[in-house]
Amino acid sequence: MIKLYALFAFLFLSLSAAGQCVLQSDITLNSQQAITDFREANCTCVTAEIKGNLTIEGPDITDLSLLDFVATITGDLTIIDNPLLASLDGLNEIASVGGELDIEENPALTSLTGLGNIVTVGKGLSVVTNPLLTNLSGLDKLASTGGTFLIADNAALTSLNGITSLTSVFGIYVSTNPLLTDISAFSSITTLGGGLIIDTNPALLSLAGLHNITSVSDDLTILENISLQDLTGLAKITSVGRVLTISKNNALVNLTGLGALEAVTYEIYITHNDNLLHFAGLDKLTVINGLFVDNNTNLLDLNGLSSVTEIKGDLSVTFNPAIISVDGLDNLTSVDGKISFLYNPVLADIGSLSKLTTAGDAMTILVSPLTSLEGLKALTTVGGDFTLVGISGITNLNGLDNLTTIGGFLLIEGNVTLTDLTGIEKLTTGITNIGIVGNPLLTSLNGLENLTTISGDLTISSNEALTDISALSKLSGIPGDLNISDNTLLQICAIQPICTFLISSTAENTIIENNNAGCASISEVSSACSALPVTLISFEVKKKITDNLLPAAQLLWSTASETESDRFEIQYSNNAAKTWQVLGTVAARGESTTVMHYSYLHPNPVNGENLYRLKMIDKDGSFAYSRMAGINFDDLQNAVTVYPNPVSDQLFIRTNLPESQKVEIFNISGKKVFESGKAGLHAGLVNQLSFNKYLKGLYFIRITGENGEVTVRKVLKE
Repeated sequence: MIKLYALFAFLFLSLSAAGQCVLQSDITLNSQQAITDFREANCTCVTAEIKGNLTIEGPDITDLSLLDFVATITGDLTIIDNPLLASLDGLNEIASVGGELDIEENPALTSLTGLGNIVTVGKGLSVVTNPLLTNLSGLDKLASTGGTFLIADNAALTSLNGITSLTSVFGIYVSTNPLLTDISAFSSITTLGGGLIIDTNPALLSLAGLHNITSVSDDLTILENISLQDLTGLAKITSVGRVLTISKNNALVNLTGLGALEAVTYEIYITHNDNLLHFAGLDKLTVINGLFVDNNTNLLDLNGLSSVTEIKGDLSVTFNPAIISVDGLDNLTSVDGKISFLYNPVLADIGSLSKLTTAGDAMTILVSPLTSLEGLKALTTVGGDFTLVGISGITNLNGLDNLTTIGGFLLIEGNVTLTDLTGIEKLTTGITNIGIVGNPLLTSLNGLENLTTISGDLTISSNEALTDISALSKLSGIPGDLNISDNTLLQICAIQPICTFLISSTAENTIIENNNAGCASISEVSSACSALPVTLISFEVKKKITDNLLPAAQLLWSTASETESDRFEIQYSNNAAKTWQVLGTVAARGESTTVMHYSYLHPNPVNGENLYRLKMIDKDGSFAYSRMAGINFDDLQNAVTVYPNPVSDQLFIRTNLPESQKVEIFNISGKKVFESGKAGLHAGLVNQLSFNKYLKGLYFIRITGENGEVTVRKVLKE
């Protein structure tokens, strides 16, 4: 016995005759005998404070009653892997644990009675893998834990009854308790400094008990609770400090219960909820820092997100087999990250994206039966790659009419109904690579006619119906690799940017094969390029006032050299290059090694865009097309047109109104300097007014019709 006293003497210092002891080291009790020895070594202690950790772990431990003198533990209390321990009686005097309280893997433990005096736990509390526990009775005085309260893998646990005094806890993690139906014992908790995770509790029907929590400072995760039908227990939560995840809750039909949520600091993941129909319940969210909506079997739309105006991270809607629209995103204006709509096989409507202007990174639409891209009509900028792959309903790209910037790869692939690319005419520069691949009905690249530069590769491949790539004629060059292959009807590839590329290309960076004769190999295209009748060095269109004072389009072009050239055929389109008509021809010089200048006047342009190109024809019938040039007449249909503006001498006024009109001119001070009388203008005529007598400055032309209608135009006198 004396030896046992000596063995444990170093563990304590007697503080008073009353038997209060302080034990100055970690203590591990790994058998029933070790518990007996420990008590005998401290037999003079009425109460003890352990300044360290107490671990109870032993294969034969059945009785803790000899520990009834331990009142305080400054470190961790760990009760782990005790296969025969059925009761914690003996720990009844412990009032506080300064570190962790861990009750884990005690297969015979039936209750937590014995811990009934514990009021505070300084760090986390874990109740894990205790298969006979049915509730948490025994923790009745527990008021606070400084760490996460983990309740996991307790096979018989049905409720958390026993912790009704708990008012403060850092975080809550309830996981893998197959019979748990009731978590109402958390009802006194109002805030969480950590996370809230309710994970894999298949019998849990309700989150009642969480209804007083107003904020979660870390993650909020509701995962794989297959019987959970709603989120109403979360009704007071206004903010989540990190990530919100709602996943694999098969009975959940909406997100009602999150109606107070105003802010989520990081991403929101809504995934694998088989019966979720829509997003009702997220109505107060206005800004999201990332939204991922994946693999929700019956999700129909995104209704419930109508207050969201901005997503600061990514927007990903993928693998949702029933989603038919993105209704709910009606007020979304920008996404700072990537936008992905992937493998949503019945998503036919993206009209609710009509306010979206910006994708800060890539945008991808992959495998969808969209019939229109009109929902993207406000989109101006895609900061990264822009990918349209496997869209089965669109015939063109109308709806992208305001898209001016793509900062990465433009990939158009496998769109089975696409016939041309009209709709992206505002793209001019910024694209890195272009891939036009596997679009079986695509006949032309019309829509790319204003593109002047790319910084990488050009790939045009496996487009069986493609016959015309002349829309790329404005490209100044192809800095990367060139691949034109397997376009079975494509004959003419000898357009200026490709001819320029072939001058310095190598076999390593060029593929031209399996196209129609004329574009079936590199040598065929090179021959066509070298056989071009002229070397065109400029081609432009300008506005011109004709001798009869009507507006016209003046075409001007120059050649550096000509060999066996015969004529220039002037071709014109007023429908965005969908069709072309011949306006006339201009004879070529035939042979020349000096710069030659040519012109052609088109007297009848239409209101809006007018496109022109030259068909340069050799004497043997071979030919090539120039790049396209265009000009816009915005006011030909206006009731009143004044020109030129600014004016230095004569001002011309044309009117389309049927009745005669009076003309008045006012200077910037409002003084009338001219009045024509009642019959100053006549419909369909160009009327001339002298301006050379007026001082320089701004003037206002007021035209009044017989019916009293007034039209005002501003003119600057030079």
